[in-house]
Amino acid sequence: MRLAPVVLATLCVAVLFLGLDRVGYLDWREARDALVAREMLRRREALTPIYGRAALYEKPVLAYAPEVLARTFAPGSPLRSRQLRALFAVFLLLGTASLGARHFGLRAAWCSAAVLATSLALPLAARTDGTQLLGTLLGWVGAAGLADAVFGRSAGRDARLIVTYGALGAALASVGPLAALWPLGGLALYLGLTRSHEAWRRARPLAGLAIMAGIALPWYGAMIERHGALFLARVPFFPYGVEVAGPWYAGAVLAISFLVVGFFPWSALLPAALLHAATWWRTVRRPMLRSLHVSQERPGVDPVSREQREEAT
Repeated sequence: MRLAPVVLATLCVAVLFLGLDRVGYLDWREARDALVAREMLRRREALTPIYGRAALYEKPVLAYAPEVLARTFAPGSPLRSRQLRALFAVFLLLGTASLGARHFGLRAAWCSAAVLATSLALPLAARTDGTQLLGTLLGWVGAAGLADAVFGRSAGRDARLIVTYGALGAALASVGPLAALWPLGGLALYLGLTRSHEAWRRARPLAGLAIMAGIALPWYGAMIERHGALFLARVPFFPYGVEVAGPWYAGAVLAISFLVVGFFPWSALLPAALLHAATWWRTVRRPMLRSLHVSQERPGVDPVSREQREEAT
């Protein structure tokens, strides 16, 4: 695994950075973001996104900041904006590898980052939908911080929680409520199933929500004062506030469809992987539970330690 960082860096360059200037705008979202950034620069508007001389309630104004920054230095070309989005994708890959290394070992970390880099969704989002990349990156920073608060060491927990809720507040201010609140929803679901009230107190969600509100409410409050109910009606749908909404019951089908298409070609292995996981779980569940009980009594016996020993040998 010594060459894994070199391989991953090569994949990032080949998949995310090569050929960015060979084609024009790929879809309507990329072209619309460029037009909104141009109109905001022309009218010197820093609060309300403008499209066709009218307010656009698609996503928060900070979501257009990378596009505005790119157009400041390279007007008329999507190259700089795509390079910024590719940089967001690199940070997302590094975060994926870091989480994998923390919970599953180095081998799983490099493999998961390589799978994400070579899937269809990441390079496509890096070329067309920087807001989704930014929201995913900030959301996973928040999810990792909450997991660390619940399962990690107590020393320095408060400082790490400030960073965690700061990232979620940035997601709320730049992407929307859904990108900022899903880590808290996932934590609430897990702790509700495990009935771990002490872990919920360690995460300090009320203080965290106050931090998030303090970061995001200045812009939301100003927009409510300016545009009222028209703006509020689109907020739950950020960062796709102007898209045509489908029926609510199609959400699960679309999620599975996006999973299969977005993680192509690796999603082709999903049926066999699910079958293997189900079979393995049934056959080794009891021995595994016994080993987990032993690992709790002997702190050095855990999957990460075993992975480190295998790497050393």
